[in-house]
Formats: sequence, structure tokens, C-alpha cells
Amino acid sequence: MSRSTGRQVATVIVGCAMTVAALAGCSHSQSEKPAADPDTADCTTGGRAIGGLQDTFTALSAQLNGIGPASDRGDLTEVGRRVREAARLSGLINADLHSTAGTMTSPLPRRAFTAVANAGAALHDSLTQLAQAVDGASPPQETVDSVQRSLHALDTSVEGMRLSCSTVFADSTVAPQTPAGPTPRPVPAGPVAGPGIRR
Repeated sequence: MSRSTGRQVATVIVGCAMTVAALAGCSHSQSEKPAADPDTADCTTGGRAIGGLQDTFTALSAQLNGIGPASDRGDLTEVGRRVREAARLSGLINADLHSTAGTMTSPLPRRAFTAVANAGAALHDSLTQLAQAVDGASPPQETVDSVQRSLHALDTSVEGMRLSCSTVFADSTVAPQTPAGPTPRPVPAGPVAGPGIRR
């Protein structure tokens, strides 16, 4: 993969890292209160699962954030290492949340957490393809597009999870970012503030 393609990949990854960083800061509120209904009980269970994945989300965010600097240095070996580790961590998110969703009895939270798990699986697959592209095994543009699609799926699923379990997740705790338009652009650095999804 060329250095210019590496920069393009890094641009997409910036948005991906922002989404994962939002998940890393995700918390659930009022979990000490007894669940009043099955939906709240399942959302609380899911919130605990998200909390248990904090180290994984943080590590994933760190790996993704390191891809840009490595690409700027032209260090494709480091880019590949970080992409492969990010793919591994995404797989853990998929496995843990699928397991948690499997215990839920209420359709709405079950669908919401399954969607995040599926998005984690898609991110795992696209990052695995990206690692192969870094090694020159597949067309780079195809893999860049795949990463962006999986990022969009993660962004959408996280929003759905928060809205489906609004009694458990505080409005300001999940605010992922997806680059808009056909050509990804870097996301300016700055604090994530306020409820909802930043565009």
C-alpha cells in the first residue's frame, strides 16, 4: 500500500477512533435502582456489559488513534500492527455483546445490543481486510470503503442503543462521530459535549 493510500486510510480511521472513544466514555446511570420493568432490566444488563468493556474500548481507541501518526511517518509495519490489534479488539466487543444480548428477553434492548455487537463484528472484518491491504494482499480502496461502511454501522447502532435504553444511558455519554460525504475528512480535535450524535 502506498503512503498516499495510507494517509487516506488514516483519515477514515480518525472518525472510527472518535466513535470508539465515545463508547469508551459511555456509562450507565442510576444502575443502583431496582429495574421496574423487563426493558429496564435488560438495558441495565447491557449497560454493565458496556462498562465491563471499557478497557477494550479504550485500547481499541488507542490503536486506531495511533494509525494516523504511523501513516504520516510512512511506517506501514506499525500501521499494519495497529490495524490487526484493532481488529482483534473489535472481535472481543462482538463476542461479549452478543453473549449479553442472548440473555435478554425484551425485544427492543435485545435488538439494540445485538446491533452494536454486529457492528463490532463488521468492524473486525473490515479491519482484518485493511490489515491485508496494508500487506498488499487486496485493493486498498475497497478496504477503505469497507472500514467506512462499518464505521457508519457502528455509529448508527450506538445511537440506537442509547435511544432504546435512555433510562439507563445518560444523554451525554454516547456521542459518536461519522465523517460525512463520499470523501472522509479529518475530525477536528476537541471535547465531546452535549447529547446526541455530532455530525
